Amino acid sequence: MLRSWTEGRRRLLLIAVSSVVSLGLAEAGIRIFSPVPAPILDDAADTPLSALLFETSLFARFVLPARAHDIRLPSGIHYHINAYGYRGTDFKWEKPEGTTRILVYGGSSVFDIHASGEEHWPKRLQRSLVERGHVGVEVINAGIPGHASFDCVGRLLAEGHLLSPDFVLLYGAWNDVKSFQFEKPLLRTMKPYRPREDWLRRPSGPLDAGVARVSHLYRLARFAWFSRGQRVGPEGLVPRRRGSARFTGSLQAGQLRQFEIDVGTFVDLARNAGAVPILVTEARLVAPDNSESDRKKIAYGYVHLSHEELLAAFGAADDILEDVARTKRAMLIDASVRLTGRRGLFVDQVHLSPDGSGELAALLADSLSPILAARGPSGRTDAR
Repeated sequence: MLRSWTEGRRRLLLIAVSSVVSLGLAEAGIRIFSPVPAPILDDAADTPLSALLFETSLFARFVLPARAHDIRLPSGIHYHINAYGYRGTDFKWEKPEGTTRILVYGGSSVFDIHASGEEHWPKRLQRSLVERGHVGVEVINAGIPGHASFDCVGRLLAEGHLLSPDFVLLYGAWNDVKSFQFEKPLLRTMKPYRPREDWLRRPSGPLDAGVARVSHLYRLARFAWFSRGQRVGPEGLVPRRRGSARFTGSLQAGQLRQFEIDVGTFVDLARNAGAVPILVTEARLVAPDNSESDRKKIAYGYVHLSHEELLAAFGAADDILEDVARTKRAMLIDASVRLTGRRGLFVDQVHLSPDGSGELAALLADSLSPILAARGPSGRTDAR
């Protein structure tokens, strides 16, 4: 009996040691050979965050928290979020005397998710304008990944005007195109961000958060468990089409009208704030002559449109921007006609590569430089 008990303990010990060694080897293998699993957020962690934090807002679905913090992605890309909740270096809330302030609104293509540090294109635009002799120009990156035109309207209405901008740019269409098929109005389809429901990235307790911070293997298993039965892409969960009334397979006139109203309201708000509104068409990889390799980079699942339908959706967005600019006598910069389809400038459908960021910054600087040069002694321009 004693010998049998001893043998049992030895077997249990052997199993335990083997399990620990196997888990250790698996952890090492994942860290060396596999991409880092989906990050998990922990607001209480002292280490740099590995994903963007969002907070619910009444005037937009979500905003970045207004506290200075750094985000370091597994890829090595680094973002700094300043004390006011904007990407980039700190700035003074009250605009300094002699400063020409430019706010750039949009989604992830304005935030410039593939640019590290201060290489995002709004900051490169500022440097380019200064190099052209426009001393005192300050460009603020007001882009937030996921934001559509209606989010930008809310943020300009409830905060942006307080920054006393001289110019306000709106750049982006991809996040609006995502809703162009919806049958119901935005009021009935768009919901605010709920942090507690962000189960992919939010820990369920101290133990979950602690283990996830130190173990890639646990994070991989956790990600697989929570995302089972769902597709997760670079922009979060890929919405399902089957069994959902959200997608109709065709562009809805009501949603196109919504985009027109959003853009027109943005122009009016900018003017009410004493700023010059400037609309910019969104450059994209999506083009009629895309190769097969190009199309593999385009996330069609987020819009549930064919390539031809997506071309039509972007074309409709460009037409609306042009119509609003003409009707309201606002400036339009057609970045799309210059950059769209140039594969070396894009990582995917709309997000820019470092070369793309530089090209867009230079294009905008070329367009804005004459306007800045024409500003009168009062620091204002008549191009309203």
